Amino acid sequence: MNLRDLIGVLGHELRTPLAAILGYQELLADGIYGHLDDRMEEPVARIQQSAQQLLYLIDGLQELATPGKPDNDEISTADTHQLLHQITSSVRPFAAGRSVTLESDLEPTETIVGLPINRLLRAADLALIAAIKNSAGRSLDLTLTQRDGNALFTIDGTGLDRDADDPNSLFAPLESDQKVSAARLRLAMATATLAVARGSLLLSTTPAGTRVALSVPLVAGRAEMN
Repeated sequence: MNLRDLIGVLGHELRTPLAAILGYQELLADGIYGHLDDRMEEPVARIQQSAQQLLYLIDGLQELATPGKPDNDEISTADTHQLLHQITSSVRPFAAGRSVTLESDLEPTETIVGLPINRLLRAADLALIAAIKNSAGRSLDLTLTQRDGNALFTIDGTGLDRDADDPNSLFAPLESDQKVSAARLRLAMATATLAVARGSLLLSTTPAGTRVALSVPLVAGRAEMN
């Protein structure tokens, strides 16, 4: 069994119990098993947030295993403020635990039309977690805008290593003493997730640290108003 086949099997096997976790979490949140008091609401919400991040990991693994499959994601219209909030809301507690501050550039507000929103959200979550895990004590600057027909999400000031964490050579032969970092794997998943929509992920060096830039083309004429 080669690496891609193994990843595909793992993704399928992990998805089954995760579906049960998400299903029971939803039942708890809806009060099916009784009313949740104030102390219980936050832990139940954390279950959903953590399970969602795990789902993004599984989806990313399957993108690596089956690159180039048809893209059936919803094409939508999004407000940059709301989308940045959606990207960061579930990871802020995790960032705080690692003394990482997330700063979002919220002005001006833009409406992005023709966005493969689910694919960008999944890739952004994978990349942001990789950045947070490698940026203890830093302040990360997040921006979301549209430029030259693309939606562009950037994470500035990370402690990632542009060479060691470069996701584009994940399946290239490794030296005998070379290890694959967890950040590199997450960024590779994000890259594969974007690639189906003809998007890309690039690392670059700036005076403040390593920048992660996720870009995905907007799809004209297919947007569905939310």
